[in-house]
Amino acid sequence: MYSQINNSGNIKDYRGIDASVNTVSQILSQINSHIDLSDIQRSILKQMVSFPESSIEEIANALGTKPESIRYQRRLMQDKVVTEKIGSNKNGRWKITFMG
Repeated sequence: MYSQINNSGNIKDYRGIDASVNTVSQILSQINSHIDLSDIQRSILKQMVSFPESSIEEIANALGTKPESIRYQRRLMQDKVVTEKIGSNKNGRWKITFMG
């Protein structure tokens, strides 16, 4: 199933149906069970889900790394999980799309 977090923080599948209120735990479960992700990639995604308005710099600070490392890891996982910031850097939210 392809899913994403939309602007209201809910998950939508590609049929356009909002999932239940347990969406954060469902996304975290999907992240944890994705075997092709490294530990750092899982940590990045968990930060994006837990703090959807966070910037790359805030995620890097939370994980004790540099923003360039976060950007690099996002590029490495783009064939498995696509992350995109919707809206402004300050007020936008992360959209996470699982590719398979």
